[in-house]
Amino acid sequence: MVSDTSVYKKVSFDPAVRVTARTVKLLQGLSGKELVAKLRPHNPTPPEIYGLPKIHKPNWPLRPIVSQIDAPKYKLSRHLATILLPSIGKTDSYEK
Repeated sequence: MVSDTSVYKKVSFDPAVRVTARTVKLLQGLSGKELVAKLRPHNPTPPEIYGLPKIHKPNWPLRPIVSQIDAPKYKLSRHLATILLPSIGKTDSYEK
């Protein structure tokens, strides 16, 4: 799935390092040291991609799934979701 070079590009560096640095810089602008410590990424990993087979289709093509768990912005995204969810509500595309 990720061997398709028209969609994916192999990089020689760990993008999680750059994204983590930007996330930490963004968090430094927030007030509340406790919140910043809670949202700061610790030992982040790049998002992982895997495929789930579409068994209802011929040849079982894979549906790409990107797991953001432990990614650099995972904690920040979860926090923002808890703030926004009450005002937006669950939509048709809501998934946990």
